[in-house]
Amino acid sequence: MKRIANSRVATMIAAMMLLSPVFAQDIAMNNKTNESSIDLPASKDQPGDINYVSEVNSKVLRSFYKSYGEVKDAKWSKTDNGFAVSFKNDGLVNNVFYKKSGTEEYKIKYYFEDKLPADVRHLVKANFYDYSITQVSEVLKDNATGYFVKIESKYNIKTVRVIGDEYEVVEDMIKK
Repeated sequence: MKRIANSRVATMIAAMMLLSPVFAQDIAMNNKTNESSIDLPASKDQPGDINYVSEVNSKVLRSFYKSYGEVKDAKWSKTDNGFAVSFKNDGLVNNVFYKKSGTEEYKIKYYFEDKLPADVRHLVKANFYDYSITQVSEVLKDNATGYFVKIESKYNIKTVRVIGDEYEVVEDMIKK
């Protein structure tokens, strides 16, 4: 069962590898979204919010509000398979992806070393002791969790994928 969950996460994380730099760049640019983004007001009483909400599937909105409640400054986007929302929660940047049916497909949390679980931090630090952790992308899907940990040394920048107690370097760049 654990192998099946790990293979699902590994497959999903492999696909996310292509998107991870895009999301990291998005965070660095203060969460600017593309042309299809929808700003959802924090209060339902604000003028014009019907126009914004009407562009997001009602099943998706119900699922989002049930899970996260009223979120200030949530940024909605249309995707090929449904909708995505980006927001801050407890100081963490979150991206949640929903199918058109309202089902949560997966979510990604972005944070720094201080929020990384101790066992994952130890695994990375023990194997890359000359590196500092600069960013973490935590991917959650089907009750399984995987991490992309950006690490940096004087000469290199690497991305380490961690699933369970296994790790793999998925990106390795030399600094100029």
